[in-house]
Amino acid sequence: MKTLLIACLAIASLGTAHAELLAAKGTKATVTVEYSYAAVGLKKDKYDPREWKVNRTMSITAQFAADKPQAMAQLRAPEAQQMADMKSKQATALSAAKKMEPTMNDMLKIAEKCGDSEACIEKEVAAYGNSMQITPELQSAGADIEKLGKTDGPRYQLWKQVSQQGTYSVDEYYKGQTADPACMEKPRQRCNREEWRKGGGEIPLPPGKKAAGGAMFEVDAQKKDIVMTLPVPMVPLTCNREVKSDFPDEPSGSSQCMAQIGGSNKPLTIAIPGDLKNLSGTEQVKADGAEGEGGTVTIQWTLTVN
Repeated sequence: MKTLLIACLAIASLGTAHAELLAAKGTKATVTVEYSYAAVGLKKDKYDPREWKVNRTMSITAQFAADKPQAMAQLRAPEAQQMADMKSKQATALSAAKKMEPTMNDMLKIAEKCGDSEACIEKEVAAYGNSMQITPELQSAGADIEKLGKTDGPRYQLWKQVSQQGTYSVDEYYKGQTADPACMEKPRQRCNREEWRKGGGEIPLPPGKKAAGGAMFEVDAQKKDIVMTLPVPMVPLTCNREVKSDFPDEPSGSSQCMAQIGGSNKPLTIAIPGDLKNLSGTEQVKADGAEGEGGTVTIQWTLTVN
């Protein structure tokens, strides 16, 4: 009863606003993410002019479920005070074990004397308890054990992804020339090249899996923020590539390509301005590459607790 009362008081100490950020285990949430990148460019160069037009989009809707609220975080490093508390509890546990060592040795002697006889063990332990003197050292050990039994109220809650679905689209065009010496026999002494990349449809799941995803987010009810990794495709996305070229070392033709939509697995830290029911934000991530393949991917996300 005393332990239950302590736990209730710890929860109450979070305050009403904090408690509202912790949901019942199993509560559902939905995260919708829109990834988009578009670029139209022209590189004027006397010998190697280039132009490009690129559009890449991806939309993912993922479902999440809440774990049981916990006192310690799983997606963030422990705070200095938490580390200090852990070290203090370790020291208290060692202190209690040292103070209880004589009693534990006596218990081992009883176990050795009685063997597998439960009746013997019960009788000897009862006799030991009746004759036992409560020394200051044992009282101190009891205080240590009581201290270890006190736990912090729940502060964090991890939400794990349970499923996702989405679509993507890729529509890209590249055109270029070069005045490479190998092109001297070409018209205007230039080699020409054009490339199209097109693809899209539903984002596939890994083979044999109906639900997939490694995204998650964790609520800190005290700091009123979230650490979140956004959902991304679990398998590579493909597109069709068509090349028309008279470069000496590149034949024309069709092939399959990988769709580089962009995104990031870097966790986001998001402040919770009010409650957890509806949150949204916009992020921007650099996409590496040459010309139209490099730039900034815009990521718009929405989190809704069902």
